Amino acid sequence: MTQDGRCAVLEIKDVTPEDKGNYTCQVGNTETTATVSVKGLLLYTQSHFTCINVYKLISSLENVKAEEESHVTLGCELSKSVASVQWRKNQQPLRANKKYEIKQDGCLLQLVIKDLKPEDSGSYSCHTGGAETVFTYTQSVFTELPLVFNVQLHDVVAKSDSTASLSCELSKPGISVQWKKNRQPLRANKKYDIKQNGLNHQLLIKDLKPEDSGSYTCQAGSAETTATLSVKGRN
Repeated sequence: MTQDGRCAVLEIKDVTPEDKGNYTCQVGNTETTATVSVKGLLLYTQSHFTCINVYKLISSLENVKAEEESHVTLGCELSKSVASVQWRKNQQPLRANKKYEIKQDGCLLQLVIKDLKPEDSGSYSCHTGGAETVFTYTQSVFTELPLVFNVQLHDVVAKSDSTASLSCELSKPGISVQWKKNRQPLRANKKYDIKQNGLNHQLLIKDLKPEDSGSYTCQAGSAETTATLSVKGRN
């Protein structure tokens, strides 16, 4: 057995039929396996094994943590340059596009996953010939950006018989909210008009009366914003 830099070599001498079988080169948790077949007097005089060295850009063979909407890079370094590689997600081939950037610089192979979403979770692997290194992404890996109100509710003073508008803005679109008055849930009806447009949420309170005064809250998950409505007489 010899080693020259990144290349590890096992030379099997005076091969006989008994030498046939599976041979494995293992480095830590990384390994590669090949089969030696012996036919007749001599078919193979030696067998060379190329071992994979994982390039630790973010993580090696471990779950990778990344925030939603960020980019993440998976990479591995082979013991010698190869002509082509294939990246896969859950064993399905990936192609370079706006979502995936595939890089190769000699022995260094990289996959850049852009604009991360929870659905990008999965098992990513790099395949080249008989060599394979796998990076695992699981759903629990992703840490989503917290849901917050970018624009809070503001206190409103309005006159009786008019319409009051309470509005706020969330950090993510398509989120359902619950409007409340004095901590009691409200439903859309002739009195309350509930609107949503992208990030914006609005509550319209019609035909105002003094009893409509109170504390109004817009709640989305654990995030909420509260403001006070004060209804004054018409004079």
